[in-house]
Amino acid sequence: FLNQHYQTESALTHQLGSLREAVSQRMQTLDDRIATALQRQSETAAATRQNVQDAKASITTLTQRIYLVKDKAAQSEQAVQLITKDMKMLDNAKRHLFRTITTLKRLHMLVHAVEELRLVKHKSDYAAASQLVQAIRILNGHFNQYQAKVPALQKLARTVQDLQTELLQQVVQGFR
Repeated sequence: FLNQHYQTESALTHQLGSLREAVSQRMQTLDDRIATALQRQSETAAATRQNVQDAKASITTLTQRIYLVKDKAAQSEQAVQLITKDMKMLDNAKRHLFRTITTLKRLHMLVHAVEELRLVKHKSDYAAASQLVQAIRILNGHFNQYQAKVPALQKLARTVQDLQTELLQQVVQGFR
């Protein structure tokens, strides 16, 4: 550097003061820049540390919220399962209640038809008796599986057989 800018020793000595002044000024400028850079770095390091701590805190909060949401989702799933279980039970209860009501209606119609058959038998209305016997057979078909277990149905079936036998005897006597 010196050989390129200063060809002779006298030129170097002559300008040595100004060169020293320029180098000192350059060194002072570099020192100032280094000091400023170190100051900025220390300021940003503190800010960076704070940002890292804030990020860690945010991650911890977010993780806690995720677990909270996950727990709430699990609780919601359990609630939905309980509700659907209850709905299935209610649906089954509704189905059984509907079958029970239908069976009771049929039983009521059967008992009423037997009573009507008894009244028609005394009036000798064989056309109505024929229709009632047919209706009783259809209704009795719904209770065939229960007749062996339910004494009241056995008694009703015997009553129907007795009424049919009496009607048959009436018809036969009517032709004699």
